[in-house]
Amino acid sequence: TLVGNDYENNQTVNAGESYTFDNLQPGEYELSEWVPENWTSEVECSDEVDPSEFELSAGQNITCTFNNTEYGTIAGRKFEDLNTNSEDNEDPGLGGWSIYLYQWNGEGWSSFSDISTNEETGNYLFSNLLPGTYLVCEGGQDGWYQSYPTEGTSCESGYGYEIVLSAGQDVLDVDFGNFKKPIITVYKYN
Repeated sequence: TLVGNDYENNQTVNAGESYTFDNLQPGEYELSEWVPENWTSEVECSDEVDPSEFELSAGQNITCTFNNTEYGTIAGRKFEDLNTNSEDNEDPGLGGWSIYLYQWNGEGWSSFSDISTNEETGNYLFSNLLPGTYLVCEGGQDGWYQSYPTEGTSCESGYGYEIVLSAGQDVLDVDFGNFKKPIITVYKYN
């Protein structure tokens, strides 16, 4: 949408297409777009113009490029692996555990976000993620041992998941299983 100087024009422009606003009068203008939910938008204009408010001079040509990207998600479940079979067979969820998300920055992993699993279900969700390479790790707790995943990228508390996330991709079933080792206490009296 281009608004300004007694002018308003709404145009729908599909990906890979362009539109030219012409026969404009010099003056102040604003250029914007409607961005759907779960999408992000970045805009760059020539002449270092800020599209939210700019002055258009006589004969001036400005080119603006809108880059839209659909967010992705990474989700999973933290479960108590009661039979230590490394599978979530309707095992109870473990709530209140920390799940960490790291993002590859070209040189190493940098901390991106952390959340706690849902108290009742053990579920967790990282949303509004841009395309990139991510690492999901669980936080450990004393007396608990990781049973799932059984392989993957090394994390502080066992294995994690390295995920290359595309635009709009939802990666589900990024699950972690843990169990407590049984204890037998023996007392002897004389």
